[in-house]
Amino acid sequence: RITGCYSDLEYVVESGDLVGFEFFIVYSGQGYYLFYQESVGEPDTPQLLPVKVDGNKISFKLQSDPSDYGAFKGTISADGLTGKFMNADYPVELQRKESYWGGKTEELRIAGCYSNMEYSEDSGDLTGYELFIVYARDRYYILYQASAGEPAAPRLFSVAAEDALKNAAISFMLPPHDPQPGEFTAAITATGLSGTFSGTGERIELKRKDSYWQ
Repeated sequence: RITGCYSDLEYVVESGDLVGFEFFIVYSGQGYYLFYQESVGEPDTPQLLPVKVDGNKISFKLQSDPSDYGAFKGTISADGLTGKFMNADYPVELQRKESYWGGKTEELRIAGCYSNMEYSEDSGDLTGYELFIVYARDRYYILYQASAGEPAAPRLFSVAAEDALKNAAISFMLPPHDPQPGEFTAAITATGLSGTFSGTGERIELKRKDSYWQ
């Protein structure tokens, strides 16, 4: 299975640093996508990238690459992902595991995965919504994906962390051509997310849980 979370993100108590990589791969009708984040002390702004897949091998190139890593090529197994950026001196070895952002620290009260995606064996349809939220540089970044039979390509949104924590809520605007156009607003609790699409009035309830793609 190609999809899932591959991570070695780790918080170092002595220094207060967060270090490592996290690759979160999802599938859509338009192909595979990677939600990529690196942290060297402080988590960097994540990137949403298309991924080329050939059997159990993947490759991608960062959109923003200040370290000049170059293209990444890797191999996925049942246990994890191993690979290397072309210009890096060291390999990347990540375990297949729950996201670091699924934790329960103060900074992670908003971060995590919220989902009601469900696959029907009878119809072969995948239906529902999934929001995967991470933190970086005083903002929360939201990977949003909807599926009404076949999963749509994911989208990336962000909200100010201070406002989200203060109100225990998030909101973002979906484009006019989306099946759910307009503003999405959601209240977040310890167990899940309750949201409303302004364009259609549809309400959804998502549980805080492991990603469907895991």
